[in-house]
Amino acid sequence: MVRKSFLAAVAIGALLLAGCASPSSDRDAAGVGATACTDAANWMGCMFTQGKLPITALSMPGSHDAATYAISSDSEYANGCGTVPSSIPKGITAKWAKTQDGNMGKQAANGSRYFDIRTYWDGSNTLSTCHTLSGASFADAMGINSDFQKFARSHPNEIFILDIQQFFAETGDPSSELRKESLRNWIDAELGDIVVKRASVDQKLQDVTLASMRASNRNVIVLTRDDFAISQTQWPRGTNLYSEWQDDSDAAKTFWWVGTDSTN
Repeated sequence: MVRKSFLAAVAIGALLLAGCASPSSDRDAAGVGATACTDAANWMGCMFTQGKLPITALSMPGSHDAATYAISSDSEYANGCGTVPSSIPKGITAKWAKTQDGNMGKQAANGSRYFDIRTYWDGSNTLSTCHTLSGASFADAMGINSDFQKFARSHPNEIFILDIQQFFAETGDPSSELRKESLRNWIDAELGDIVVKRASVDQKLQDVTLASMRASNRNVIVLTRDDFAISQTQWPRGTNLYSEWQDDSDAAKTFWWVGTDSTN
């Protein structure tokens, strides 16, 4: 696999990559050995046919800055989204900022199930993405006609996490109420029929199993910053996910919260 295909980003519980052991409670009931699951596009459906486990019991490969595949030397600088000085030639910045070679559909086909998204309202107030430079639009990355949605809809036994965790805007306040409504409306319009909904404002992902998601025919979970989680189609990150991205030689870490306190 090429270097930029995906980065291990969500990790707690059992290792789920092909060739690694999966929890016996689900694997043994299904009668499927871990080494039999070699298709990256269908690894969840293969390894967890019963779906008894909560989503927070799974480890999964993920894509860091998943929508940067569209970045090129022609991309515009995104206001506030990064620290690379503009004095550095844009061609060099673009090579650094582009962390993924393939679009999110290709990343999913390669086995990625967690997608890190930086949200950016561009100069025309269009929902887009960024990593110092402007990346793919939301529509191209995750919209109804995107390769990602085509893959997600054709693989109902796979579960996908969209972690929309940072917000930037070319003009105005990226955290304004209008921007929060803009994001909610986009999610409802473009992902509404496949996004997993909270049954109540207090529900946590540790209470949601793969089986329940599959039974509802919904397989996309949207995580957002707590103040953006204004509808039941969005899950607040603060009570469901813990991230520790460090600029050093250690691997970046993202964990599910599995308790109601600081236990992870």
